Amino acid sequence: MAKKRIDKTKKSPKLRKKAILEALMDTLQSAEVIQDIAKSQEILEKARTKPTYFTRKRTMPFSDLLLFLLNPAKECLQTRLNNFLKKIGKIEMRMSQQALSKARGHFDHSPFEEMARKHVEIEYGGEYPLPTWNGYHVFGVDGSTVILPPSPELKNEFGVSGCAKDCASAGISVLCDVLHDWIIDA
Repeated sequence: MAKKRIDKTKKSPKLRKKAILEALMDTLQSAEVIQDIAKSQEILEKARTKPTYFTRKRTMPFSDLLLFLLNPAKECLQTRLNNFLKKIGKIEMRMSQQALSKARGHFDHSPFEEMARKHVEIEYGGEYPLPTWNGYHVFGVDGSTVILPPSPELKNEFGVSGCAKDCASAGISVLCDVLHDWIIDA
């Protein structure tokens, strides 16, 4: 049963912060979503760029690679890689930055998109009270145009516009819940 949504943002900034904290998804639930997607065979099959990728046992299987890529970068890549392998119990194994980069090229962006969509679905599914303004959710949209590399395929797919007539251009946008500080779609 859904918890009653209460607009606590009218009363005070402290209550607004409390409402935002109450609305945040449980950390364990979030970790569960990430683990489920990372270990999903269906997600792997959809994401890999060739059916033969991620079929053999390697230093960094698909699920570990996704988890590694979700870790924030605070040190050089090789140090992060070595520390990650230690954390997951592969102390004796080594992986080069080049091997990591090659493995990353073997799947598309869809697992990360799936993780984001699943988190939004849970957060906005009615179980958590979300901050509102006069009973309304407040969303903001921002967009831009990106100039793409010059290629006939991209020109056919996206068309051209503006001053760069020899290059394709694509529209990009992001939808945010401005009271909740969440990106809903991009």
